Amino acid sequence: MHGNLTVHKLFYCLVIYFNLDISRRVFFITAFQMFVINLKGKNSSVLKLVRCGLIAAIYVVLCMALQPLSYGAVQVRVAEALCLLPVFGTEYILGVVLGCFLSNLLGSTIVDVIFGTLATL
Repeated sequence: MHGNLTVHKLFYCLVIYFNLDISRRVFFITAFQMFVINLKGKNSSVLKLVRCGLIAAIYVVLCMALQPLSYGAVQVRVAEALCLLPVFGTEYILGVVLGCFLSNLLGSTIVDVIFGTLATL
């Protein structure tokens, strides 16, 4: 239950960060709340898998949206702030590592795919 609130707050911060207009913001938050309500009766392993996937997707989106900063000789990744999420639940570890792996795979070299992902652990 606490994990749902954490992911909800994270999405709300992302919506504010990308400064969507009010109609899109309301639609986005309402759709996400309906998604969370539909998952409440499901198995806890399904919820953990969904949280892991959401965190990985958020990581990749942040890296791709801020691509000039995220890739290169000096990398400043806003998405690395997600590395603090494992404090709230161990299922977030896999989500952050998977997100780092996928974003490196999509936008960087093979060296960064291997060693950058290992550095995130």
